[in-house]
Formats: sequence, C-alpha cells, structure tokens
Amino acid sequence: LDRISEQHRWSRDFTLNSLGRVLAEVIACFPVYRSYVTSIGSVRDEDRRNILLAINRAKRRNAALSESTFDFLASVLLLEHPDGLDEASVSERLEFTLRFQQLTSPVMAKGFEDTALYRYYPLASLNEVGGDPTSFGMRVESFHARNLERLRKWPHGLSATSTHDTKRGEEGRARINVLSDIPGTWERAVWRWHQLNAAARQEMEGAEVPDPNEEYLFYQTLVGAWPLLPMTPEEHERFVKRIQGYIHKAANEAKLKTSWINPDHNHDRALAEFVGLVLRPGPENRFLVDFTSFQTPIAQAGILNSLSQTVIKIGAPGVPDFYQGAELWDLNLVDPDNRRPVDYSARRTMLAEIHREAGKDPLALAEKLLGEPGNGAIKMFVTNRALEFRSANRELFAGGAYFGLEAAA
Repeated sequence: LDRISEQHRWSRDFTLNSLGRVLAEVIACFPVYRSYVTSIGSVRDEDRRNILLAINRAKRRNAALSESTFDFLASVLLLEHPDGLDEASVSERLEFTLRFQQLTSPVMAKGFEDTALYRYYPLASLNEVGGDPTSFGMRVESFHARNLERLRKWPHGLSATSTHDTKRGEEGRARINVLSDIPGTWERAVWRWHQLNAAARQEMEGAEVPDPNEEYLFYQTLVGAWPLLPMTPEEHERFVKRIQGYIHKAANEAKLKTSWINPDHNHDRALAEFVGLVLRPGPENRFLVDFTSFQTPIAQAGILNSLSQTVIKIGAPGVPDFYQGAELWDLNLVDPDNRRPVDYSARRTMLAEIHREAGKDPLALAEKLLGEPGNGAIKMFVTNRALEFRSANRELFAGGAYFGLEAAA
C-alpha cells in the first residue's frame, strides 16, 4: 500500500505508519468476511456498500487519523484510480485489492468467530459462523423474500444446518432458541442456579471462577446439549467431560482470563472443578434437580423446532446437506466434540426398520415415533420421507416456483 501511495502526487505524502494504522482499522471494521472484487476489476454494489461502511466506521473510531488517508484506501479498494496511471500501476492496485480480500476473512474468523463470539452471547444459538449475536430472527416476509432471491440467484446453493465448523449442533441451537420465548422464566432460572451453585465457585485474585459471563454460557450450553434419554453413570461421566472440554475451549478462545498461548492453569482447573461439582449426579444436587425440571419442556419445544427446520431445509430453494450423524438429534458442541465417530451401523438398522413399518402405516409410525422421540428416529423418519418426496419430484424442486405460506399457531 505504501508503494501504491507513491504512484500519485495526491497520496505520496502518506507515511508508512499512518497507512498501516488505517489499514488495520478498516480491516477491524469490515462488516463481512470479504468483498468479491474480481480479477477483471468488477466491483459489485454490495461490495461497494461494505467497503464504504468499513471506511466510514474506521473514520469515526479514529478522529485523530487523517480522513484523506482513509479516502485513499477506499479509492484503491473500489478501483477508483486517479488519472494518469499507467497499466502497471493499475494492475498493482488491483493486486492489492485481491490480496486484501484474502486477509479480511481469516482476521474476521479469528477476531469475531473465535474471540468475540466466546465473549458475548445473550442467546448463544445466534453465535454461529456467519451469524450475528445481535440479530434475533427475521420477519416471515423477509424469510420468504430471501428464499425467492435464492431461487433466482443460487438455486443449487448448499443448505446446511450443521457442519464440521458449527459452534453447536442444530438441535442444540433449536433448543436455545426456545429461551427467547420465555425471557422472564429463563432469567429467574439463571439467578436461581447462580445462587444454588455459589459454593462451587472459587475465588482467585479477588474474582470468582467462573465469572458471571462464563457461568451464563455454561447454563446455555447445558440447555442445548443435555441428552433426551436418561444417562447411565458411564454416560453421565462422559457427558461431564464433554462439557468440561467445551468450557475449557470457550475460555481459551475468549482470551480474557486464559488463552492457548498464555494459559492460566489455575483458572482452567477451577472451571473444570465447577462443572464437575454442579453436575455431580444424585438427588441431593438441588441444581441438577431444578435444571432437569426446567430443561424438559425446553427440549420438547426444541424437538418441534428441529423437525420444522428439517422440513424447511429440504423443501426450500437450494440443495439440502446433512452433516455426518445429523440424521438423528445433533446435540454436539464445537469441534472436537462434533467430530466424534458416528455409529452408522445403528443408523442403517434404524432406517431399515422405518422403511419396514412405514410400508404398512406411515401415519401410525409417525405418531408412534413422535410419542417416543428420545432416540431421534422421528427426525430420521421426517428426513427420509421428505427426501423421498423430493427425489420423486425432481423437476418441481429443480425448476418450480416458490410461494410463501402463512403459518398460524
């Protein structure tokens, strides 16, 4: 960028230090992962809006930096070249813009996904790759408008609800979403649990571990990940270790009290001990009794959310994708938890049984599976029936029109 500034008399007085600061500030303010300026020099309207938004945000945050330096960077990124540049100079500007686009994505990934999203989580189900923790859903009209746009522009785009990179499994998110419908009940529960678990927290250097923010993430994580079926002692022990692993990772990604490169082992140990204490099995654990009573209806509502999401994913414009193992309930947490081995043999056996019983009376089977949802067979049944319908109506899904339906409670 410093070499490019030397190309023209309007920009050659900018210092290397000021250019570096402006570049860093604009990258920090970039609202999306990257722009998509092409090698032939085409700038889309959406890219123009995002670049200018980053420039203007950076200006407001840095009143002591010259506005003209920000404007110079904007002109380079938007390929708005001053008169008199030769072909080599124009080519160098385009090369800079293309490389800039390769840099903003990993900065966003580490700064936003792997840091900010582990610090700020009013509703943790919103803290996803490409998501926005401040955006609580959308209007039905907007949802239909987006589907129409997708059908028009990207009819074969991938529709994924879980991947190797999602922070939580799709059923975990569907459950946590339910909390947005009962904010008062949820708030009272959190304060109640905070008091019940006071003895499990440890004081370190004048502060409690976990702190309130870490503890709040722990409770949301439990709501999303708690198994539907009763656990054996061995299963309970494995579940506790999974939660301990997740909380350890979340604290290190947040980089507030500990981190991967500068770990506070005492803090990490205190977090693990807190999880182990508050999840100890037995009727004397008042927290666990209270929590499971609270979580049960949340899980039931999450089941309906999940099945609805599955049908929409298969029926909406795009190509539905199913991450390994997500044919059943996906209550996994972030990697490495969501990369554990999948029992495909059990899934093949379950699918064969579904085919066998559905051939006799599919409605009776649906009612039976919905009444016993714990093993996830109802999700596999819905997925299988919807995909078979899609396969039998390929032309409809490949080239059919889209009509938004109105839902009523």
